[in-house]
Formats: sequence, structure tokens, C-alpha cells
Amino acid sequence: MADKDDKIPLDARLLSDAIIELNISRRNVSIYPRDHPSVDKSLSKAFEYMQKLFELRTEITLAIARDTLIIDDYYLDKKNPVYREFALNLSRMNIAHVTFITGL
Repeated sequence: MADKDDKIPLDARLLSDAIIELNISRRNVSIYPRDHPSVDKSLSKAFEYMQKLFELRTEITLAIARDTLIIDDYYLDKKNPVYREFALNLSRMNIAHVTFITGL
């Protein structure tokens, strides 16, 4: 049986901001050393957006279909270059889905 949280839609703008910050964090972590201010700043911003999303739902799963992100039954804008880049990078690592869980 699905939780009632599964029925709560996510705020599209908030979700977009979170994905953008996750993508920035991914890039920063790959090019800067661990304690670099850019890494800390981007990870903190991504964390803040995820915390806001967790106020709406306790669990968020992103599915990856090569160059496309899917949440619930909805494809995110396939023309958005940030979504595409994020999806492609996850896909190249053979990641089919990522589940974010509050408190984890």
C-alpha cells in the first residue's frame, strides 16, 4: 500500500532548483579538492533544497532513462540542458534510479 506522501506532488520549481544544485555539486566535487569553498557552498545549497523537498515528501525517487529524468510518472523537461547533463552523467555510471530519503 502506498504512503499518503506518495500522492503529494512536488513543487516543480523547488525540484528544478534542487536538481540544478545537485548537478553543480556533482561538477564541483569532480574538479575541486574536498575542502574547497565551492564544494562546500554547492553541497550546502543542494542540501537546503532537498530539505525543502522533504517537507513535502519523505522520499523522492528520480529514475534515469539515458538522457532523461523521471519523477513519479512524469518526465522532466527533456530540452532542459541541466536535466539532460545530470541524467547523462548518472546513466554513464549505470545508475537507473536514485532515491533520496529524509534523514539518510
